[in-house]
Amino acid sequence: MRRLATLLARRARCPALSFLLPDRAKTCGRVRRVRVSSVSHRVPQTASGSSAHDQHPRPAGHLAQGQGSHRGTNLIAGYGLTSAPGPAGVSVCCSLPPSLGLSSPRHGGGSVPWYSHGDRQTSYGALPGKRLRCRVARQRSNRMTQPDDRPIRWGILATGGIAHAFAHDLALQPDCEVVAVGSRSQASADAFGDEFGVPHRHASYQALVSDPDVDAVYVSTPHPGHHDAALLAISAGKAVLAGKPFAMDAAQAREMTGAARGQGTFLMEAMWTRFLPHIARVREILAAGTLGDVVYLTAEHGQWFAPDPQFRLFAPELGGGALLDLGIYPVSFASLVLGAPTRITAVSHPAFTGVDATTSMIFQYDSGAHAVLTTTLLAASGNPAAIYGTAARIEIDGWFYTPTAFRVIARDGTELERFEEPYEGRGLRGEAAEAGRCLRAGLLESPLLPLDETYTIMQAMDEVRRQIGLSYPPA
Repeated sequence: MRRLATLLARRARCPALSFLLPDRAKTCGRVRRVRVSSVSHRVPQTASGSSAHDQHPRPAGHLAQGQGSHRGTNLIAGYGLTSAPGPAGVSVCCSLPPSLGLSSPRHGGGSVPWYSHGDRQTSYGALPGKRLRCRVARQRSNRMTQPDDRPIRWGILATGGIAHAFAHDLALQPDCEVVAVGSRSQASADAFGDEFGVPHRHASYQALVSDPDVDAVYVSTPHPGHHDAALLAISAGKAVLAGKPFAMDAAQAREMTGAARGQGTFLMEAMWTRFLPHIARVREILAAGTLGDVVYLTAEHGQWFAPDPQFRLFAPELGGGALLDLGIYPVSFASLVLGAPTRITAVSHPAFTGVDATTSMIFQYDSGAHAVLTTTLLAASGNPAAIYGTAARIEIDGWFYTPTAFRVIARDGTELERFEEPYEGRGLRGEAAEAGRCLRAGLLESPLLPLDETYTIMQAMDEVRRQIGLSYPPA
């Protein structure tokens, strides 16, 4: 499998594909032996974290698979990549959502995704019910290429809880360093700088993105700030890792993507689950067709928060609610496994401030598969996920979006595999490592999380919001 992936990567001339299987992480703390097929691994004993979502206590992973086993055969080394026709380079299979009633961008202007279907070029929405290949990461920018002999120098924009978690994890990544932080106040920037030993402390976001020593900017503002902060960094010529959800809606996502492509700068959503080690093995299993055709998947993300109108998850002006903050994980998981849905059905119960407190969704696909997703602010869930196929199933342990274990179970109940592997950190360093690999290769987006897929995920989120009547005050 590795040899095949190497050959395909060379054919596609995409250096980023050389990262096909994450390096084994160093283990720390107490360890125990578990079985992965016939291979013995040593893994740390982990304790459950707190429920504070900003801290993402037990970070986890998503999987990727096509709409049944026919798509799985096209995956390169389990990373969800296919070889596009002719010289187009690397592409990722996407499904078209014809029945959602979502707007279809016109081709042109650099901000619009290009798709290939056979020898024809088409824009999103042109071929209802067809699976399209969207070209990704073909363009390279010499200006954005980073030298291999020094770390990627990060600037962190905003100083909230997720910024702290990112800085903690970056300390474990040898090819990254935090050199600058930007906040709306000098006191906040100084406090963050003192905690993490950051040399450059800026009292404005503009000063941060203008810092010549910064290669890449991590946007960690509350959700409504992602769009403006990303555009600010892009206009300054910086690479950008924009916190999840990528934006408040698909229109903002399209504008951000267009700006980055027009400027020739790297941009990626900080959906850190995509870059966790255990998903490599899961994707290999899916690519091998072990599950048969995928029939349905389930994923949930529920946490309990004390009712507080000032807390960001209950505050409409901060993009609060379960869907954008917690529900993005199950929705992105469904996109990894099955692509874009052809039909969405959603129901919700509101919180006392008007944001969604509990939202449940059914995504339907051309293959006949379903994704059943739930998110809530009102109850602490075990946060599991599972993929069910005609031949076998994958059960991912609790906190599915964090580094965790999974089992492969055959239709007759036989356990085919148990996977559990050591991981140091909470999971956020993987997204920084992927951004660094892309920058060193001169890529403008990641083939593991292309901007076109991020856009379709935001379209799905928009449709869920439309059905449940969730709106936010203008920024």
